[in-house]
Amino acid sequence: MKKIVIYVVGWTFLLIGVVGLVLPVLQGILFICVGLLILSKESPWAHRLLLRIKKKYPKIGGVLEDAHAYMDRELLKLKTEKRYFWKRLPIFLLILAALFAISWGMSLLFGWLKDVISEWLK
Repeated sequence: MKKIVIYVVGWTFLLIGVVGLVLPVLQGILFICVGLLILSKESPWAHRLLLRIKKKYPKIGGVLEDAHAYMDRELLKLKTEKRYFWKRLPIFLLILAALFAISWGMSLLFGWLKDVISEWLK
């Protein structure tokens, strides 16, 4: 079950990252790096790709090392501390709601802009 969750979350971040490469709103590289960090726990190809990125871009490699250490600390807390998940859940839901509100607002804005531009081009 743990492996499935890691793969689903990692691939979701990778797909969002690929979409973010073409959309100006999302930071595609950030989502791709997070997806690779998550997948590197279970997938050898993701681990090798992260090593290659760290070797080619040392500054990014340092940031990725810090993120990897943070992820390990949080996973350890999740395994050892009771109710750690439930303490973090409201923050996660708040961030998720904010992202939903932003994406909904952007869709309204871009829908409105599309209508304005199509009227202007007529």
